[in-house]
Amino acid sequence: MKVIFSTGPHLGSWFLRTVLFSEWSHCGVVMEDGETVIEASSKYGVVETPIEKFTRYGRWAILDCPVLDAAAAYAAARAELGKGYDWFGLLGLAVTKQLQDDDNWFCSELVQHVKNAGGLHDLRYDQWRVTPRDLWNLPYEVVFAQGLVT
Repeated sequence: MKVIFSTGPHLGSWFLRTVLFSEWSHCGVVMEDGETVIEASSKYGVVETPIEKFTRYGRWAILDCPVLDAAAAYAAARAELGKGYDWFGLLGLAVTKQLQDDDNWFCSELVQHVKNAGGLHDLRYDQWRVTPRDLWNLPYEVVFAQGLVT
């Protein structure tokens, strides 16, 4: 399974990168076809997006995450389509308190949920605390990067 990371030039992206001490402000799951990404978008909730739209700002990278059951991971991602964005969970990161809503997701908690569903339990803490930086810092192979500055 592949996880894609991106960042954009807008103020929200800059703010998230600053607050989270991260190079990346957003992430998603690259689907089997390699042409779409399931992401938790602050504007639309959990949606399937063409990869060209996800990478439109020019800074992005893809990691290869060795899940045990890719079919289960992709099925978990699809099962979340249509759910909302987890604004309270995102706020919980800032105040270090679990405010997660089970019917809503922010990007990195969705990615960690999908990895867990695929049998990859690679973090020692709850998925609601996961940031793009946490996912990026795991020891997985970068398969493609554009505009990478680390």
